[in-house]
Amino acid sequence: MSIVRRGDTQHGDPLLRLFADRASRKGIEMEITLQVGGLLVAGYLTSAAAYCDRLDSQLSEGLARLDPSFQADQGAEQAAEADLNAANEPEFIHLRDAYICGPDGAVVRSPAWRGRLASVDAFTLGIPDHLKQQETPATASGH
Repeated sequence: MSIVRRGDTQHGDPLLRLFADRASRKGIEMEITLQVGGLLVAGYLTSAAAYCDRLDSQLSEGLARLDPSFQADQGAEQAAEADLNAANEPEFIHLRDAYICGPDGAVVRSPAWRGRLASVDAFTLGIPDHLKQQETPATASGH
């Protein structure tokens, strides 16, 4: 199976799809900046499973604070497997420790971010220095 097909941009940039596939299948992480609409989204490309684990952990912590008897469901792996389309290719891209920068320059931090590959207008490897100088998600949330 080849993730990169000439002229197939319906599901997003073929090279970006390749990076997302390698992240999900091989656990490769790298710094990346995406342009999505009028936003810049930067962070560490990660696997769907790692994204789901992080999201599950955040949800579990929040629900446990509200209800101490709450027991987490370990469904992250099944959710990550469901992330592939019928052609067994990724449809989404996942970042950890994301910076979301609006047109006005305001930056919002998020421990986990997910977007549709077809919605990414452009990308570059690395994270701009001015974003790295922002506080970390753990600091921003008071943990």
